[in-house]
Amino acid sequence: TRIIENSILLKTNLIENNSNVLFVLVYTLLYLIILIEDVEPTVS
Repeated sequence: TRIIENSILLKTNLIENNSNVLFVLVYTLLYLIILIEDVEPTVS
């Protein structure tokens, strides 16, 4: 049971880390899009 508990903990930790990475990626993408949207009017 100890090993199973540890593996479950590891899996949840990995999933949490992955979701954090995804969140950061999406956030930076949105930020970049907003930056580009802000820059476009001044260019054109």
